[in-house]
Amino acid sequence: MNTNSSKSIRRTLFIILLLAFALRLAGVWFGYPWLRHYDEVGEIIPCAFHLLDFHQSQGVAKITHNGPLLKYFMAAVLGIWGLIGSIFTSLNSIVENWKTTTSAYILGRILLGTLPGTAMVWIIYLIGKRLNGIIAGLSAAFITAVAFKLVEFSHYATSDITAAFFVTCILFFTLRHYHNGKIWDIRLAGIFWAAAAAAKLSTAPALIIPFAGILLKYRFKNFEWFKDLLNLAFFAIASLLIFHLPYIAKPLEFIRLVLNTLLVQTFFFEKGFFWYFHPHIFPANDAPAAGIGWILLAVSLLGLIISLFTKNHKKWIVLVFPLIFYLILGKSQVKHTRYLLPMLPFLCLWGGIAFAWLDKIIAKFLPKNIRYIIIGIILILAAFPNIKHSIVFALQASNGNTLLELSDALPEILDEKSTWAKLGSTPTKPGIPGQYLQIGLMGSAKEKLSRAALRDLKSKIPNVNDWVESHPEIVDTKTLSWTELSPDSLFSTLNIDYIIIDEYQYRTLKETPDNRIRHLDEFEKARKVLKYIEENGRIAAEFKPRCHQTWGEGFAGRQPAIWVYRFNTQDQ
Repeated sequence: MNTNSSKSIRRTLFIILLLAFALRLAGVWFGYPWLRHYDEVGEIIPCAFHLLDFHQSQGVAKITHNGPLLKYFMAAVLGIWGLIGSIFTSLNSIVENWKTTTSAYILGRILLGTLPGTAMVWIIYLIGKRLNGIIAGLSAAFITAVAFKLVEFSHYATSDITAAFFVTCILFFTLRHYHNGKIWDIRLAGIFWAAAAAAKLSTAPALIIPFAGILLKYRFKNFEWFKDLLNLAFFAIASLLIFHLPYIAKPLEFIRLVLNTLLVQTFFFEKGFFWYFHPHIFPANDAPAAGIGWILLAVSLLGLIISLFTKNHKKWIVLVFPLIFYLILGKSQVKHTRYLLPMLPFLCLWGGIAFAWLDKIIAKFLPKNIRYIIIGIILILAAFPNIKHSIVFALQASNGNTLLELSDALPEILDEKSTWAKLGSTPTKPGIPGQYLQIGLMGSAKEKLSRAALRDLKSKIPNVNDWVESHPEIVDTKTLSWTELSPDSLFSTLNIDYIIIDEYQYRTLKETPDNRIRHLDEFEKARKVLKYIEENGRIAAEFKPRCHQTWGEGFAGRQPAIWVYRFNTQDQ
């Protein structure tokens, strides 16, 4: 390869990495000023201060699905920001600043989302280049850089992107070992597996990647495979123990965590092989995840057959690993496309390989420069929907008018004494729709309904106080359910002035077919409440948020409207 060609490749790769970094960096303000996203601060910050207290993370259950590395990362972010604060301002003000969700939290998003997300693009380039050459590497890197889900979740200070990055590193070192046989590559694959599992428990099945890589490399022809497996096991288990060392103060918990990661999460699954690809296990808005499962199954089986029965198996091996990895994912991890993030780099890599094959086909008819221009145009056109969504998301995120800003936007309609309610639907269990009615005061609209907010509400509205005391079984820290009340008694008892409905929830209740609902009786109650609102209320305000994301609901390909219904008829 001549010098000019090498410079051109490096320049192209730099532009792709810069694009990836810019998209992810522009979006770290997503949802601002609502930085108290329930997947982030509400779970991560308490755990950053309770590294040894696995079971008592301030009432947060979901943090148990994230491994200890997430807590270390967030504690490190706190430490870095504290150091910055001690240099430039008083430490106390920095801590208070953190609690009110400002700059320190943005730092967490950059360190845990933007940087590993960009590094993943570079790793995918190296893998594609090793397997099928420069065109495959650059094409795969470009697809990874603009893939919407990878851009979107690089805005979260959670373990999703970091875990996906670690899984990509596992694949990289497994393939290096597959090609050159160096023992340290398989050791590093084991270390990165432990990091992935300790960052997000659901990635534990990724151990099958180096395991299958070793077996397919040697095909049981000699005992080298056994030595490599021992190296893999030793470094994987040793690293896993090190990452869980803070739990050593609780020996039983320490043993349970390690064994659960090694055995239950890695090698066992609950409902059998094809259950994971059945479309009915997915909520309506995440049915495409089932399609991704079928694609992974078909392509991986094809790659397995080719790699076993052809001499040129080294180029096909990359198609094999996602098969077993995806098949043994836990059932709770396929309910949302978010949990497929560790698999998306594989799809991006396959896309890059496909473009490399296309380049070889047209190489017979066109000169190199013309060929590269055509490949580039086709690649951009093919990736255009993702490019558009990623750019729009990143640009609009920093200025998004989310529902939680309505308290500032509606001073002439809603005052601090007004009672408001948000009608919604949320899974009570994986794949089982449930409903809730979130009650609060618009004066504290930027907070979830906590116990303190509930007490505040009870003190200001005696009717609610009486109702809460008489229905303790259906009140929790976040919601007031209508499971025991008819619509008219619900609203008359709570004395609600306004109710807020967004288009996402409205369409969910209106358009979800009955055969997609497991608890139809619960859904029917929600529909009755919605009908009651439409018949007895009037629209006091209507909004079109600029941000695609509303109240933490996923990107739905549209900008959902928000309707504020005036409900208390005595003031009309």
